[in-house]
Amino acid sequence: MPIEQFIPLLTSNPASFLKINNKKGEIKTGHHADFVIWAPEEKFVVKEADVLHRHTINPYNGLELFGAVKQTIVNGETVYKNKMVDKNKKYGKIILATETDL
Repeated sequence: MPIEQFIPLLTSNPASFLKINNKKGEIKTGHHADFVIWAPEEKFVVKEADVLHRHTINPYNGLELFGAVKQTIVNGETVYKNKMVDKNKKYGKIILATETDL
């Protein structure tokens, strides 16, 4: 799938579906500065120690994948870089659709 088709599946399409596209889903003036720096061709092996979610089961452990996330920025602040997350800081906030949005 070409990257031009892939990116909207993770950005503007979900923002529109969730009715938060007035602040999320695009990099433009007035929107939150949320984005990922991604190396789409970089290969890596999934290691249990590197997985940052709380689930105890990960079907990807030991698999070689490609498309490494290098850095994640939420609301203009770096929250993930060099496989490190500062778990003590809270950068994001919940944005809910209002009745008028629905």
